[in-house]
Formats: sequence, structure tokens, C-alpha cells
Amino acid sequence: MIVLLAGGLGGVLLIAYMLWALKRWPGLGFVLIGGAILVMKDTRGLPSLSAGGLTIGLFDIMSMVFAAAAVLNFVTARQHGKPRSRAWMRFAMGFILVAVVFALLRGAQEFGLAPAVNEARTWIYIAACGAWLVSVDPLSARFGRNMVLLSATVAVGLVVVAGYGIAVNGIGSSAEGTIDAAGNAISGRPINSGQALVLALSGFVLLAAAGKTGNRFYRVLAWASFFICVIVQHRSVWAAAGVGALAYFLMARRREKFHLVILGSCAALILAVLASFGTFDQILASIFTSAGDSRTYDARMQGWVALTQDAFRSFQTVLFGFPFGHGWERVQGSGYVNFSPHNWYLTVFLRTGLVGLGLFLAVMVAALGKSFKLRNDPPALAILVATLLYMWPYSLEWISMPFVIWAAYSALVPRTGETDGLITPDSARNLLNTARSGVA
Repeated sequence: MIVLLAGGLGGVLLIAYMLWALKRWPGLGFVLIGGAILVMKDTRGLPSLSAGGLTIGLFDIMSMVFAAAAVLNFVTARQHGKPRSRAWMRFAMGFILVAVVFALLRGAQEFGLAPAVNEARTWIYIAACGAWLVSVDPLSARFGRNMVLLSATVAVGLVVVAGYGIAVNGIGSSAEGTIDAAGNAISGRPINSGQALVLALSGFVLLAAAGKTGNRFYRVLAWASFFICVIVQHRSVWAAAGVGALAYFLMARRREKFHLVILGSCAALILAVLASFGTFDQILASIFTSAGDSRTYDARMQGWVALTQDAFRSFQTVLFGFPFGHGWERVQGSGYVNFSPHNWYLTVFLRTGLVGLGLFLAVMVAALGKSFKLRNDPPALAILVATLLYMWPYSLEWISMPFVIWAAYSALVPRTGETDGLITPDSARNLLNTARSGVA
């Protein structure tokens, strides 16, 4: 009991300190998210506290801090008349948030607090992280600079992590694992799918930053990120990143398109020469194995049909979904399973109904349509297309929220003259002309 009380007091003090630091230094939030991205593959060693069947870990504490900081920021912004968003966006996201809270309360009453919270954990992370990101103004110059720094840090970290894992343990395919130095069977992929998606999104941001600033390090890091995304064997990320890359290319200006074609051709030529010497034999073999294996997707499709049929048993569940804690039990493959369906659109429907799914799609489709006008400044179309495709075979990853919020807000909310933080020749010229007119 004493240990539990001491742990609870320590947690409260930690939350209070992190809240103070986050309010004083908003960039700390991006540092926390970046750290979470780098350790996301294996969180078993992170500290946690268990009580009554409910486990509270480091990410839970982070979500509490983000939620509290968001409330404080919104209160402060409202006092100064500063919030920037459209009324329909606030209605849509507010209704989804209310629907999630209602499903959580229903689940706690029907199944108990622990099962409901455990099942809603991803939603809580997404809501808390997203609310904080919105509260620090995604259209500000500081937010743009933080996104570039986050992308560069994540790219360096994940390229190093993936490269080290491949060098030490080798690489498998989607169907085959590998053996670590201790002789234990482990996953054949050195980073998980969420990390691979964020790595691809970071690559788009870095390409845009390189195109605006001429920073060669950003450009090299972006290409290294895309290369790692290919060899880590996540087929869903291949598809999402591939279509996102096409969207980026279509939105690029003529000069940047020329540079992308030249660099891409050179990279392909170098890789082809290296492959001719057998440098990538193992990697190519595993890539072909992964590309031809559709068993996982076929099994998921079977489970999606079963869950959808279960939801259509009553009018209430069709409109508003099941409460959290209901579980995901269904026939999939050769037996019964009870894990999340690996389809975010279906997940939203099953917990918030057609109403919640419709509002979510309305926001995302509107952001997608408006993103064409941005011309990769920031690369909103590439980010949104890749994320929307990724959410079909997986879920919305909370660690990708900085990219999603930045892209959606940049597309949907009119700018008020402030840049995204990337100093371009045009923006520098405008700043200089403004300064000269002020002096005159």
C-alpha cells in the first residue's frame, strides 16, 4: 500500500513538473513525441504502475500532461482571442470527442473501468496529443520549425536503429523472422509499421525543407529515410509511402521535379550496380517474399466482414457503435481472435458509429481537397494521402499526429500572413520589402 501511494505521489509530481515545463517550453512536447517514436517498437522495459487491472505507463502520463497542457493553452488563447479554426471543424471534432467519451463511460459501466480504458488507450493518446498540437497553433512559424527538427531527429534515429538492427540481426520478411545475437527468434523487421510510416512522413517534410532552403543534409536524410522504408518489409507502408511520394512529385514545382527525377535516377542506377554484385541478395529475396504474401490481409478481410455484420445487429450500434470494453472477438483465419481489427475506418465505425465515421471522413476528405493549393508548403497532400491509405490495413498512429495535424490545419485553416517556419527566397524577399517600407 505504501509503495502504491508513493508511486501515485511520484506520478502526480512528475505530471505537475512536465506540465510546467511544457507550458514554458512548447518544443519539449515535440521532444517527448520524438522519443516515443524511437522507442515505440519495444516498450516492455518502460516503467509502469498497475492497480486494479489497470496499467499506467509512461505514455499514459504523457497523454495526461498533453491533455492538461492543451486545456491551459486553450484557456489562455481564448482570453487573448487567439484560437484559429473553422466552426464546422470544431463541431466535427468536438462531436467525435464526445462520442468517444460517451463510449468510454458506457464501457466502464457495462464492462468495468479497466477493460474500457485499456481498449480506449489509443484513442486517448490520439485525442490528448492532437489537442495539445492544436493548442500550440499548427500554423505558426515556430510549429513549422519544430516539425522540421522533429522530422530530422526521427529520421536520423530510425535510420540508425533500423541499420543497427539489420547489421546485427539480419532482416526477415513479413512471414519470416530472424535470430538475434543471443539465439532468440525475433521479428524480421527492425522497426514496426508505425515507425516506418512516420519515417516516410519525415522524408516528405525533409524533402520540402530541402527544396525551400537548399539544405543538402535534409535531402540526403530524406532519401535515406525512403530507402529504409523499402527494406524494412512493411507492405502497407510501401503502398502508402509510394502513393504519398507520387502526390509529392505532382505538387512539386517544375525545378524541384527536375531535381527529383535526376536524383531518383542516380539513386536507382547506384542501387542497380550494387545489386548486380549481389550486395542486396538477401534483402531482395525478403522483399519479393513479402510482396507475394497476402495471407495476413486475406485473414483480416474475413475478420472485418464478421465485425461489420456484428455491428449491424441493432440500429443503435450502427449509429453510435459499441462501448469500449466490448472487445473485438470474431472468426479470423482458423479460429477466434480478440485483438483490434487493424483498420482504423472500421475501428471508428465500431466505437462511434456511422455518425462518428462520417464526421471523421468529412474532415479528412476536406483537408485532402484543400491540400492541393499548398504545393508542398508544407507537403500536406503527401502526408494526408499516405496516412489515409495506411489507416486501411492499420490504425491511426498517435505518433503520426504532429504530421496529420500540421497537414490538415495547413490545408483547412486560412493563414494569417505567418509562414510555416521555412525561410524561402520569396518569404525572405517579402520580409525585406516589409522592413524597408517600415523604415521609409
